Amino acid sequence: MSGDTRFLFPLKVFSIVALVWLLGYSFYYGEYMWLITTYLLYKVIETVGEQIGFHRYFSHRSFKTTKLGHQILCWSGVILAQGTPLGSTAIHRSHHKMPDTPDDIHSPIYMNWWQMFKLQFMTEEYYRDKKVSVPRDLIRDKTVMFIHNNYFYIWLVYLIISLLIRSEEHTSELQSRLHLVC
Repeated sequence: MSGDTRFLFPLKVFSIVALVWLLGYSFYYGEYMWLITTYLLYKVIETVGEQIGFHRYFSHRSFKTTKLGHQILCWSGVILAQGTPLGSTAIHRSHHKMPDTPDDIHSPIYMNWWQMFKLQFMTEEYYRDKKVSVPRDLIRDKTVMFIHNNYFYIWLVYLIISLLIRSEEHTSELQSRLHLVC
C-alpha cells in the first residue's frame, strides 16, 4: 500500500483531544443541543461511511452503486478518520482470511482491549510485516487512490475549514462580550 502514514498517529491524538475539548466546551457553555445534533450527525455518517461504505461496499463488495453513490461512500468514510477505503478494506479482508485465529490481525479473541486500541495507530510497515495484501480491485479506482495518497492533506484541509467556521462564530461572540465589559 502506498500513502503517507507519518501523520496518522498525530491525527488520531488530535481527534481524541478535539473530542475531549468538544465535550468540555459543550458542558461548560451549556450547548447540549449542539452536542446532541453533532452526535446524531456523526452516527449517520458512521453508518453510511463505515458500516455501509468501508465494510459492506468496499470490503465485502455486497452491492453495486452509482458513481455518485461510490463517491459518497468513499468520502463519508474519510470524514470519520478511520483511514482510507484501501487501508480499511485490506485490513478487513485479511481478517476474513483467518478470522479469530492467532494470525488474525484484529481478533478480539486473541487481543486485549489495549492491543485493539493500538491498532488504530499502526503504520503501513506493521501491516506489511503481517502480510496484509493490497486489494487489487481498489488500486484501479482513481478516487480511492487519491484519498489514500492524500489522506493527511485531506484531513488538514477539513480541520482548517472546521476551525475557520467555528472561529468566525466565536470572534463575533467574543467581540460582543468585550463591548459589554468595556
